[in-house]
Amino acid sequence: MRKILRFFRKIFLNTSILLFLNGLLLGFSIYFKLESNYEDELFTSLVENVIETANPSKNLDSFFISSMRLTHTLEVNRQNIFRDNKPKGLKANFFRPAVVDLMTGDGDCGSYAVVLARLLKSAGYKVRIAQMQVHGVNAGHMVVEAKKRSGWIVLDPTVNQYFKKPDGSLASFKDVQQNWDYYKKQTHSNYVQSYKYEGVRYTNWSKIPYLGN
Repeated sequence: MRKILRFFRKIFLNTSILLFLNGLLLGFSIYFKLESNYEDELFTSLVENVIETANPSKNLDSFFISSMRLTHTLEVNRQNIFRDNKPKGLKANFFRPAVVDLMTGDGDCGSYAVVLARLLKSAGYKVRIAQMQVHGVNAGHMVVEAKKRSGWIVLDPTVNQYFKKPDGSLASFKDVQQNWDYYKKQTHSNYVQSYKYEGVRYTNWSKIPYLGN
């Protein structure tokens, strides 16, 4: 009789543990799905705002420039508020969804790049974050590249800077890197002159299946 009771007790205990773990996983799944939906809605609203102010149907470059300017405006104000009071916790320090960067801007150029990349991705464009080499140091500054039909273009939301090729179209990181003497003349007065597009490497998150995105 005792053996039978121990047997059923063991089954009950194992079943309880499995139910608890399944419930925990289900709860996490629901939470992350809700967070993802909330983030999607936020960035969709930003995209709609940019479309209202720019006219991408007539000039697609104006959409990219307006997206960069909106990102700069949003982030520079929030960065000043949260610079000395950075948020803490698992969400901010471990999971780090783009909405944290959007609301706080506390990651400096990384936050600016993440927000702009997320905005452009919400608009349906392929993007990548470029880690610029500064004074020979990798990832000294981060900018964003977006892909148009004609190729990649580079945008720097942190310093609110873009570059135009001689034909008037937006330039890529490679364009600027290969002819910095030409493009540096387009920088504004408060541009950080050490950002000379000397070298670049790209984040490799997309190379990790499933986990990367």
